[in-house]
Amino acid sequence: GCDDNDDFQIINDEIYDLGTGDVGILNYAYALEQLEADFYTKVVNNFYTGISSIEKEVFTDLYHHEVIHRDFFKAAISGATNHVLPKLEFQYPNVNFNDRNSVLATAKALEDTGVAAYN
Repeated sequence: GCDDNDDFQIINDEIYDLGTGDVGILNYAYALEQLEADFYTKVVNNFYTGISSIEKEVFTDLYHHEVIHRDFFKAAISGATNHVLPKLEFQYPNVNFNDRNSVLATAKALEDTGVAAYN
């Protein structure tokens, strides 16, 4: 990640070796999926005030998909090599999980980042 991104960050200052080639690419995807799964876990564990039932359903669906994606990458990388990233921990210092606009803006940023990475 970049040091100038204040919306989310890895808790410690460790530098992780993603590996090279296909393993490096898979570990990069795995790191992104860990971030997305962590974010949506926080969202569904404490929905923001005034959330609609449709929004709850969408966020819960996103949560389930991201957990599946995370677990898939971990299993795939673990099955192919012993060079799998550890479980990463994230902080969101500028995300107000009780504010709809903050949660939606962060979700959009995460999804746009994931799509751009896969592209």
